[in-house]
Amino acid sequence: MSRTTPILVFAFILVASVVAPLGARAANVSLDEALSPKVMGDANAPLTLNEYSSMSCPHCAAFDLETLPLIKKEYIDTGKLKLVYHDFPLNSPALAAAMVLRCAGNEKYFALMDMLFRTQAQWAASSDPVAGIKEVVRFAAISDTDVDECLSNATLLRAIQDASQKAQKDLGVNSTPTFFLKGTKIPGALSIADFRSLIDSKLKAMGK
Repeated sequence: MSRTTPILVFAFILVASVVAPLGARAANVSLDEALSPKVMGDANAPLTLNEYSSMSCPHCAAFDLETLPLIKKEYIDTGKLKLVYHDFPLNSPALAAAMVLRCAGNEKYFALMDMLFRTQAQWAASSDPVAGIKEVVRFAAISDTDVDECLSNATLLRAIQDASQKAQKDLGVNSTPTFFLKGTKIPGALSIADFRSLIDSKLKAMGK
């Protein structure tokens, strides 16, 4: 697990020296789309796995790249489970990545997240993480200008910060990844065997 207080104030962000006025858009998508819940799977799936994650967290990357594909194949693609992703950035590079992902739009969101997790070692600890993020997202047809506009959006920034603060206060989230599955808090990424056991037990209790 990665354990750090999430970024909650403007002063820590590396992405822009001037924050743009509040607007109705976040880069090339509407602000409503950027702020919408990020859901993988059928919205009507009977079981929901909520994930609180930081894009700079190695354990979060390991979950996304190693465990999530198996959960997706066995539970999400079969309509038994949906995953809802929540931003919980632990530092300014993670906050920048979270903003860029939301500005990319819902269709690109999870694929681009996968790309950023795969290249995490290249940008997260870089002296210029924003430049590293720009290099990655160019492959998704997101320009440097798109990134700069996204990272200067005050409304998007504040929304991510407020949501992180609420999760910390109301749910006790203080490390990443943290999961919630039908009333059960899971601090840290479990093995696929442990996830299977927990998911199966919840589904069985629901008669699914």
